[in-house]
Amino acid sequence: MLCLVGVVISLNYSLNAMLAAILVITLLYIFFLFAMSMLIQFNFYIKTINENTVQKIALTFDDGPHPVHTLPILNILDELNVKAVFFMIGKNVKDYPEIAKEVSRRGHQIGVHSQNHAINFGFMSDKKLTNELKNCVVEIEAATGFKPVLFRPPFGVTNPKIAKAVWAQNLITIGWSIRSFDTVTKSADVICKRIVSKLKGNSIVLLHDRMPLTVIALPLIIQNIRSKGLEIGKLTI
Repeated sequence: MLCLVGVVISLNYSLNAMLAAILVITLLYIFFLFAMSMLIQFNFYIKTINENTVQKIALTFDDGPHPVHTLPILNILDELNVKAVFFMIGKNVKDYPEIAKEVSRRGHQIGVHSQNHAINFGFMSDKKLTNELKNCVVEIEAATGFKPVLFRPPFGVTNPKIAKAVWAQNLITIGWSIRSFDTVTKSADVICKRIVSKLKGNSIVLLHDRMPLTVIALPLIIQNIRSKGLEIGKLTI
């Protein structure tokens, strides 16, 4: 941005023209930074794993544990012999520690998804962001006996402050390569088709275990993945 401003100044435009050009450059720069904060796959602020490092599709579930829907999802995964990753919200773990413990007991991976999943997560102070991650780690470890090392930022938002908090907790940031949009889609078939149409052998699929429709869609997703000759497995980092 500074280089572009320097170029504008060197062209000896009129004052009004220079100010207008600088304003446009500044607005474009701000928009670029905002876009990069929302596009986790670009690894702009922090290195993020967006595909599995082995040829296995990783099914990931955000926002749990949920008192109604997480256990049915666990039962489906058991019946179909699938292991998945659950990115948990700390306050939910505190409210439903037995469900979190059951996720771990059944051999699934658990990651951090912040303590509160606050709407202003990306705008918190350094101290609050650190506490959001640290407190979630504490809740998960207290419920399961295992200290999580994986982290998925709420809303997929990243910025320098979030990166600093992640490094302070020695967490590994996980994104996704396929977003199911199961929080807004009204059809299990549509969710399944959206995922299957984008599959690669090492895809990371984003789902939510708080959604009732995800419980319905999950068997369809697994069956369609396997019908393509692809394998589902744990996330390898």
